[in-house]
Amino acid sequence: MLTTINSTPPTMTISNMNANVGNVDFWGADKVGNVVAHFYPFRIDEDGNAQQAIYTYVDSDVTISGYVETRRMISEYDEDKNANIWYEWKVTIIYSIKWEKGWNVWNYSSSSSLEDRTITEQWTTIPVSELKWYGDLDLWK
Repeated sequence: MLTTINSTPPTMTISNMNANVGNVDFWGADKVGNVVAHFYPFRIDEDGNAQQAIYTYVDSDVTISGYVETRRMISEYDEDKNANIWYEWKVTIIYSIKWEKGWNVWNYSSSSSLEDRTITEQWTTIPVSELKWYGDLDLWK
């Protein structure tokens, strides 16, 4: 595993910059080893929305907290102009992660305001018991 934490802005704190981190994907294979499915863990929020979940292994305890603010260019279709127009959106990414040595699960959620052109993304540690599993079996047909 490679160390994936390189540097942080002053609005973030990472407790162990030397931690090695690795993510895992889940694939299904038939008897002869052919890949036949890809399985995805999700967390279903209180509104019934699926939120991406990630299994991560770390070789030591790590806490990541704080936020990053950035700008992102996003195109929006303008009916009056019959064209896509590019707008600058303010993006805030919030981290509230506590990994213990070994396997951990964390998830991503996002909300946006078209009126304010803002996006809030959040990465949070979650318990395994909150996961639902989905599979893509038609991937290879």
